[in-house]
Amino acid sequence: MADVIGLEEKMQKKRRRMDQERAKKAVALLKVFECASCHLKCARCGIRLEVSQVHPPASGIPYRFCNSCQEEFSEFQRRVSRGSSGDIYWYNAEWLDMWRAWTTYQDCIKRFLNSKEVIRLRYELRRG
Repeated sequence: MADVIGLEEKMQKKRRRMDQERAKKAVALLKVFECASCHLKCARCGIRLEVSQVHPPASGIPYRFCNSCQEEFSEFQRRVSRGSSGDIYWYNAEWLDMWRAWTTYQDCIKRFLNSKEVIRLRYELRRG
């Protein structure tokens, strides 16, 4: 009888360990999804968007921005594609580098979320 109780305790400990591991994975994934794909905040500055601003991104803009960041991103796209400089003097080479780095970072997040390992993690979490 003692062997049966010991076996049951081992099974319960194993289930608890698996549940803890699953919860740890879920929290890690949730953090990435919350930060990277929240549709209620500006993708760049993080300001909360009003419901009226929560709409599909403008044509050619793959992110949800507040009005200010959307104007800056549009200007960034214009300057990169046309090489033009405008009358806003602080939109300088460093400003362009900042936007390039930000878009590179966004691309990295997207690639990470679509990686085979994260897809596997999502599958494992759904499967239970």
